[in-house]
Amino acid sequence: LIMLNGHMLNDVRFGSATYQFLDNLPVENIQRIEVVRGPGSALYGANAFLGVINIITMSPDEIEGVELSVNSEFEEGNTIGQRYNILYGNRFENDSGFTFNANVIDHDGPELEVEADAFGRSGQASTRHEHVDIQTSLEKGQLSIRGRYIDREAGDYFGVANVLGGDSNQAVQSGFLEARVETDITGNLQLTFLAYIDHQETDNYYEGYPAGSIPSWHPFSAWNSTGVTGNSLAKETGYGGEVQFFHREVKGHTVIWGISGRHEKLHDVKFFANYNPEFLPEVRDVSDEFNWIKNADRNIWAVYVQDIWDITSDIRLLAGVRDDYYSDFGNTINPRVGLSWDISERFDLKLSYGTAFRAPDFYSQFVKNNPVVEGNPDLEPEKIRTFEASMGVALNERFLIRATLFHNKLSDLIDKAPGSIVFNNLGDVTTDGIEIEARADFRMGGYISANYSYSDSEYDNGDPFPGVPVQSGSVLVNLPIGRHLNWNINAYWQDDSSRAVEDTRSDMDGYIVVNTTLLAKKIRKDLELRFSIFNLFDKYYTYPSAPLSIPGDYPAQRRSFVLGAAYRF
Repeated sequence: LIMLNGHMLNDVRFGSATYQFLDNLPVENIQRIEVVRGPGSALYGANAFLGVINIITMSPDEIEGVELSVNSEFEEGNTIGQRYNILYGNRFENDSGFTFNANVIDHDGPELEVEADAFGRSGQASTRHEHVDIQTSLEKGQLSIRGRYIDREAGDYFGVANVLGGDSNQAVQSGFLEARVETDITGNLQLTFLAYIDHQETDNYYEGYPAGSIPSWHPFSAWNSTGVTGNSLAKETGYGGEVQFFHREVKGHTVIWGISGRHEKLHDVKFFANYNPEFLPEVRDVSDEFNWIKNADRNIWAVYVQDIWDITSDIRLLAGVRDDYYSDFGNTINPRVGLSWDISERFDLKLSYGTAFRAPDFYSQFVKNNPVVEGNPDLEPEKIRTFEASMGVALNERFLIRATLFHNKLSDLIDKAPGSIVFNNLGDVTTDGIEIEARADFRMGGYISANYSYSDSEYDNGDPFPGVPVQSGSVLVNLPIGRHLNWNINAYWQDDSSRAVEDTRSDMDGYIVVNTTLLAKKIRKDLELRFSIFNLFDKYYTYPSAPLSIPGDYPAQRRSFVLGAAYRF
């Protein structure tokens, strides 16, 4: 679950927050990022499966003026894109506040050379995108109103059929509006009322098989002169509200409880294509007989309670439970309990257990008339149980190390079985592992942090879970250089990862990627300059592709450079 100032970013159709939007979230307006590890459905409901990330933007007091920034990204020999941002915030005399952030991206995309697509053809993957993101907030006393609007167009990478070329275009407009009232009923009791609406419209035109690309042996060879084209449209709407109470009526206890309701719907679904599934001489409206997904809707109701009990000044117990009812599959109850103990100034211990769920998304339930995937309206939610034990050791005031043991049991995994195109609830997946984190702080804001993770994931029949590296890690070094310069370098490493059992290709190779940034701050009043190199050593690495999709894997971006400037006044 990923939230922006407490507002869920996960969409209605896929249940995902990373689809389309998160990779372009402007960072200029971010004040901090809060991460709650482990299953969070006991408080937050669906999709808080492995954790909760809440991105907090800056308040009017933290901005206090206008900041203009521009970043240009280029590869060796050519520019591949620009990003422009304007940030404004101010607190007025009547105690009201206003913020505004506009971010514009014009990106041709990096050169991603593909050795072979699904038909064995080489070429360039399409990663161009144009993106406008506007965020605003208004505060007045106990009332706050937030809104966001996104307008995005993009290429489709490899294409829906993993065939390069064509003029495919993904267009989406989305946004939300949220009103929140926070009021103190008594000195120890606070009430929050929330109402919101999310809306998204997609208009995706694609050439699944571009003209002239289809071999004579292929079932769609009759379309070789025209190509196989389609235009899918849909609207997604979610609206709801929540009432939450936060109180400290009993000494040592902080209790949060509330009720929420939400309505989700996928509607106005249409499809234009030159097949239905037989050959059509021209693109037509085939929505009635050959639509790509069903219209769908559901209601969600939830009630929850959580108690944070400070048993002593050193021992804290957290216990909570939430009951979610979905009109399409019923209810699911998820608890969470955690104990933290500050054993001494140098040692602390944390123990936790919790469950979480991921609701079946509309795509997995209702996609249809697709040769490679078919929905299943009878899906049950995915569930996970997690145990964690964590020990932290402060070797001194500047050096901290923490080790966490974890055990996850995922059940009713939603996926397609080998040889099947239909989504189903498959077997269980068990993960056991350890994570080790360390951080050393220096003077003037310098620090080194490192992370190492070992995890063993397998299905209940003993087969390894594909695409997950057994070992991974990262190192980050941040060093101030004098009064105005700051240098940052970070490296991410992951080990080899296994393929699906039915995939005959060799395991995915591991890789190390290094990025670095040099920041010049306040070199002339409020001017800031930044120079970054991503993939410093030009490492070639890939992301896993599905079995039988393409011969190899999807290439990642090679080395690129970003030059940026920001001015505040």
